[in-house]
Amino acid sequence: MKWKLALAAATGATLLTGLASGAPSASGWSRLSDAEAAGSVGLARAANGTLHVLWARGANVYDTRVTASGKVSGRSTVISGWASTAGPAAVIQADGTLRAFVPGSINPADTGPAIGLHTLTARETGTNWTLEPEVWGGALANQRDVNGVLGKDGQPVTAVGGGGAVFFRGITDDQRPTILPPTPYSYDPEVASDS
Repeated sequence: MKWKLALAAATGATLLTGLASGAPSASGWSRLSDAEAAGSVGLARAANGTLHVLWARGANVYDTRVTASGKVSGRSTVISGWASTAGPAAVIQADGTLRAFVPGSINPADTGPAIGLHTLTARETGTNWTLEPEVWGGALANQRDVNGVLGKDGQPVTAVGGGGAVFFRGITDDQRPTILPPTPYSYDPEVASDS
């Protein structure tokens, strides 16, 4: 899982360096996470050009911000001290706010509807994250890296892997998942949206 974080961070850094100077250079690399980070990363680019890179370490999730010119401009805490987390996802909503998807549980005794995918929102700055009450996915989504995208209708679509590929549409706790059975290719599903 650590290689995914390094690859995503490297890809983001390479793209940002390329945007800033026209071509990637070895001196343009910056660490976006701590060495102990694990799981996939969530990437979302705000209207002002800032790239938000969400990543997990232990029971915490952080948002490292990278300017349009490729400079690391700060880090904020999305969540801290939870019982469990995994790789988060992020999207920019139609109104420009950030939405994070964090799999896991808040308290060690949480079970049933208290575990799975949690959602938080923040202004475009990526500071002052607010936990929303919806939790969905239960054991299907608990402690599994999540990927997310904003659909054309403005509804988020999230995907988790593990015992097959599981897809959710929206952020309500009563949604029914679409489940693809386990295959050699269904353990780390991605989602994307085209024009």
